Amino acid sequence: MLVNDTVTCKSGGIYPRPELTWSISPRPATALQNTTEVHEDYQGLYVISGSLRTVYNDTESVYSCSVQNEHGARTATMRQNPPMQSAPKSEVLLPCNASGLADITWTFNHNQTILRKRAGQEKPQVETEWQQHVGGLSESGSLLLNTTSAESAGTYTCTVSYAEETHVTNTKLKILEDHNEGRLLVKI
Repeated sequence: MLVNDTVTCKSGGIYPRPELTWSISPRPATALQNTTEVHEDYQGLYVISGSLRTVYNDTESVYSCSVQNEHGARTATMRQNPPMQSAPKSEVLLPCNASGLADITWTFNHNQTILRKRAGQEKPQVETEWQQHVGGLSESGSLLLNTTSAESAGTYTCTVSYAEETHVTNTKLKILEDHNEGRLLVKI
């Protein structure tokens, strides 16, 4: 997850004690700060959490974290797409890159679920408050918003999960001002 230019990677229910490593492609010119914490829960299983400070507005790099121990590894990647703009009352296609059998989840502003589609499921489950805004989901998992408004502005996150890896893509959407709204046309 990317919030305020910090990427967070978290995994739990792991035994024995895991390690977390970061990789960035392409490698940034400056060193980035990272922190990792490992805690043991009441069942003796480990929860690991790492965060990495990113380069502000970096739309070129892919950030990857890998959590591993002697039993295996799980990898997550995060990418920030270039910002998108849309006119009010327009359709917009927000990009995602899923292939094969994957679980897909779309969220708005990091905490509001828009829809979920499980691997092998034909149609996504769209949350009630988003049904009037969602126009569909492409084969690649891209989200079609059928009509935008000022409330549509924000960060949209596509999370694609496979058996051993997860890919997260953030896209910031800006809605352009409608210069015709609020004008009164008077005929004389």
